Order: sequence, then structure tokens, then C-alpha cells
Amino acid sequence: MKPEISIIIPTVSYSNRKEQIHRIFAALESQKTSVLFEVIIVDNSFRLNENQFNQVPVFAKIIHEPGIGLSRARNAGVRVAVGDIIAFLDDDVVPMTTWIKAIIQTHKLQKVLCVGGPVILRDRESIRFPRWFSDYFLRFVVPPQFPESTGVVKAPYYIIGANMSFKRNIFDRYGFFDTNLGRVGKCLLSGEDMEFMMRVPPESIFYEPLAVVSTRITSRRLTRRYFARRIFWQAVSDARIFKKHGFNQYYDRSELFFSTDFSRKFFTALRYGLIFQAFCIIIRIMTFKIVSFFNL
Repeated sequence: MKPEISIIIPTVSYSNRKEQIHRIFAALESQKTSVLFEVIIVDNSFRLNENQFNQVPVFAKIIHEPGIGLSRARNAGVRVAVGDIIAFLDDDVVPMTTWIKAIIQTHKLQKVLCVGGPVILRDRESIRFPRWFSDYFLRFVVPPQFPESTGVVKAPYYIIGANMSFKRNIFDRYGFFDTNLGRVGKCLLSGEDMEFMMRVPPESIFYEPLAVVSTRITSRRLTRRYFARRIFWQAVSDARIFKKHGFNQYYDRSELFFSTDFSRKFFTALRYGLIFQAFCIIIRIMTFKIVSFFNL
């Protein structure tokens, strides 16, 4: 029988990848649903290493996409998926037991083309955040807040690629993920998920609170060096998205132009001694302007 939902998980080679992928398999096997599903692991390493995927469940298959880049990997998964709903998970998340059921039910609502849910931090109370860390930085990892109920996503809330799903035919109507965006090797480009959703009618993008996945934030990410790089590449991504979609549609435009809102955020950071945060705010706006001006 044809699966109702295809779950695409792009991945690259790293030290404990096998354990993490099998953790996702176990979570999917424990789903509280009778819906048929398939899992497509897209290995985006230079060479496919099948030894890292031993004892793959019957519902999963592995494909190799040699063209490095998260967008390329996601597009490769879409091309082989057969479900009427296509969902995406990052390879470092774990879906909760209601995840598939919640996605399916919300996709049955009228006019829904996209459904996403919360991405929460596991063991958050045990994480030792540095003193300079704030929600400003958290939102470059996971959204710091989510709506309380099912419905159309509206600012300041948003959906990210670690937990998003679409009707299958949406890719026939709006194309694929932009390969000029999204992670490419160690390059921290991003925004391919946001850019794709900007092509979709906003009233068709829904949030579902029961479609929960959890993730961890590693110590490697909790450094100033990482976030300076992350925000620099965010600004490059911002400029590329802005070039395609212009000002009115852009989801984060208040941080990309010198405005009253920008000044308030910048001087508030200074007032509370958040010097690194103020520095990153400047990095983002100046990088955005330079990249936009030179059309990089």
C-alpha cells in the first residue's frame, strides 16, 4: 500500500550519526497512529557509507545525494517520495509520539498546504548557557516561543525546517528548495525553509502544537565564535531572500534596515550590557547591506 506521508531526513556524516538516526527510527516506530509512512534518509556526504545505517527498518530507505547542500538533499528526497504529505526532520531531532497523527489531522483542515510544529530543547534545565546568551541568539537555533493553539502562523511566530511538512503537489506548483540557500558543508547559509514558505499563500501555513520534536543544543554552538559566524551567514541568506521577494514579504525586515525598531533593539542591548548581542545586530545589518549592494 502507498504510504500517506513521506518523512525526509537529510544527513551528513558525523561521529554519532548512526545512534541519532536509529533514535529517530525508534521514535517513529512508537508513533500513536496506524497511518502508513515511509522514511527517506538522504545521505549528503561525499560518499555513501551504508555501514552507518545498519538494521534499517522496513519503512526506511537510504538514498545518496552527492551534490553537497541541505537544499539539494531535501530536493532529492522530494523527488523519490510517494506520500501525499511530505514532512522534513533534521537529523538531530526526535519526534514525539503524537507527531505523525497531529500532522495528518492538521493537513485535513481546509486550505492547509503547510504544517509545522514546536522544536523544543531537550534537557533545557541542565544546559549551561553562557551569560551573554539570550532569546536573540536562541532564535537562530530554535524559535524561542510558539502559539498556544492550532491555526495560521502569524508574526512573531514562525516555522523552521527542522519540523515542517507540505502537501506533495505543492512542489509541482511552487518548485523546489533554492540551492543558493541552506547549509553547504561548513558554510552556515540558511533560509531555504523560510524562502520556500514565502512562495506559499500565508493563509495556508498552519502551526500544530501536538506535532512536537525535540533537539539538543551542543556546547560547540554556545560560543561567541559560532554565533558571530551564524549571524554573518544569516545576513548573507537575508540578502539573497530579499532579492527574490522584496521588502514587504520579508519576515525579519525590522533587523535589516535602520529604523525605529532597529534602534530600539540595538540601544536596549547596550543599556543592559549585552555588548556581544549589540555587536551581532550590527554584523547582521552591515553584512546584509554589503551583500545586497554588491549583489553577492
